[in-house]
Amino acid sequence: MTTRCKFIFKLLSVLLFLYSINLVAGTTDIEVKKFNELKAQAETGNSGAQYHLASCYMNGQGTGKSMELAVLWWRKAADQGLVQAQTALGLCYLGLGGVPKDASIAARWFKIASDNNYPRATFYLGTLYSTGEGVEKDINLAVVLWKKAALAGSADAQDKIAYCYLKGDGVPKSEVEAYAFWAASGKEVGGRTIASLMEPTLPKGKLMEALKRAQELSTEIARNKAALQIKNNR
Repeated sequence: MTTRCKFIFKLLSVLLFLYSINLVAGTTDIEVKKFNELKAQAETGNSGAQYHLASCYMNGQGTGKSMELAVLWWRKAADQGLVQAQTALGLCYLGLGGVPKDASIAARWFKIASDNNYPRATFYLGTLYSTGEGVEKDINLAVVLWKKAALAGSADAQDKIAYCYLKGDGVPKSEVEAYAFWAASGKEVGGRTIASLMEPTLPKGKLMEALKRAQELSTEIARNKAALQIKNNR
């Protein structure tokens, strides 16, 4: 599978991210009531409500489906600095819908959210640099962005940077670093984590080093996530 195809597959997976608002799909009286309450909050300028309202329009929850209205409300929230909405807009410009596809605009929205320390956006921006969609292709910058997102807690970025370390793409080749980042991501193949699959292939000394590095990395990521949470709550 090519890098481009893998990215398209990852793009499709973001639907799960956009469904994470925990609203039950449907147009029952209860759903319509919830939608109307959310819309009233959104119209007062509440960015969180605007973001969730956009997701309702995308999914047809309590209202008819409309990607155009989803984009309208995501844009309102994005203009207020909500990184989740900025990232959602980027995905819309990558083909999610509601606007003409334009990877360069997607990249700009991802960069805005990334600059505000949103790991998911940083991962997507790195992937655009790896494929050259909407930006000038730059593998080295892609790796820098993936590692930034990985250290901030993005499992997708941890998986990507682990592969880079395994192959020596943009970083010094290191089975120890690859193991540590795959241990952090928890990525599985055939019901087993990639990290556990690596263990029998590593000499005892290197395995001990990898286990130690994995623990250090886990602590570093937890510390980074806690610091980011504190910053976002200010």
